[in-house]
Amino acid sequence: MVVGYVKVGDMVEAKRLFDEMPQRNVASWNAMIWNFVKVRDLGNARVVLDAMPEKSVVSFTIMIDGYVKAGDMATSRFLFDQAPERILVSLMSASSQLVALYVCTMFGYTTSIRPRR
Repeated sequence: MVVGYVKVGDMVEAKRLFDEMPQRNVASWNAMIWNFVKVRDLGNARVVLDAMPEKSVVSFTIMIDGYVKAGDMATSRFLFDQAPERILVSLMSASSQLVALYVCTMFGYTTSIRPRR
């Protein structure tokens, strides 16, 4: 049901239902993260990610993609390094931007690579 509310853009009802769920599965956690990222609310998306008891590669991929699209390469790199299965995460569209970050860092072209919380 949470996924259904997220798909139609009813985040208020999705969050209410999510909060009332006695047991949440990975799909419901990821649906909440995805919707927050979709509306560019990375703060709430990160709160959900951090609260997840067991994070999946999908969870990290959604968040990394959100941070990359927001131009926050430092935090996307930080999460990339936290991801349990970096090989799968690196297949996402943000991988080329992460490579650019590594190269820029190697040659001293970045001024700050500290992640935001």
